[in-house]
Amino acid sequence: MTNIIKTAQLLAPQLKQVKNLLDICEKHDGFATKFYWNVNERRVNKDLNEAMLLDDNNECIAHISLYNFKRGELEICAMVHPEHRKQGIFTKLFKDIMSSMSIPYITHGLFICNTNAKCSIECLKKTNCTYQSTEYKMRLENQDIPIASMYDLAMRRATNDDIDTIAIMDVACFNKDFDQIKPYIKENLENSDRKMYILTFMEKEIGKIHCHFRDEEVHIMDFCIIPEQQNHGYGRFLLQKTLRRLKKQTDKDITLDVMSDKPNAVNLYKSSGFVEYCSHQYWRYTINEE
Repeated sequence: MTNIIKTAQLLAPQLKQVKNLLDICEKHDGFATKFYWNVNERRVNKDLNEAMLLDDNNECIAHISLYNFKRGELEICAMVHPEHRKQGIFTKLFKDIMSSMSIPYITHGLFICNTNAKCSIECLKKTNCTYQSTEYKMRLENQDIPIASMYDLAMRRATNDDIDTIAIMDVACFNKDFDQIKPYIKENLENSDRKMYILTFMEKEIGKIHCHFRDEEVHIMDFCIIPEQQNHGYGRFLLQKTLRRLKKQTDKDITLDVMSDKPNAVNLYKSSGFVEYCSHQYWRYTINEE
């Protein structure tokens, strides 16, 4: 007899079970499965976020995580133990967690699936999902990082005084919810493994970049220039200045993610020395009609 656990925040022993399942899946499949572990470990909202299926031995054999980064949208990451696949477990777990949710403003979900996960992609096609885009994972390979000298531009470390400014940029550039994102920003600013920087032009805040120092890499994220200041080379300046600073601080790999429907960003990263090494597809699933 199996047992489904649904919760807003998994406890530490449960997270350990989920990470063990992830190791089993990745070793079996030979490719990475995406999860936002920093979010899983410290959930800010109290909505239903997690579901895990336990077998008779109380071992985790399936797991689903929901992430609400943008208003109206859920990102969905899931996995099933290799020995328990093709038994309808994913469908059962997904229907169970969705029927328990009570977030009326959610219109759609985005399933995140490694491009090499052919069986998972075929499953998504059968559940009325439609392909939306691909996210490339990139790693810095060229260590000779150029930087242009631009007047009136300056980069500084972000502080708690910048929370509203950063949130406004997230709304403008990533369509995130202002009130929902602020707790995450505050937590990131107070985390010693993270550094956030603000770019100013003539002393006005126009962009930002976030560096997460992980065990084996430094991951760049939340990088943007506000719309009215784009296409002036300011993003290239901020990225390359950040890369030069990181190379002085660490020998770890420097990585980032970029969506395929952002060709200008893809070209910027390639011209700055990044190369693709992995990719994930996003498949859209309608939850509530807009």
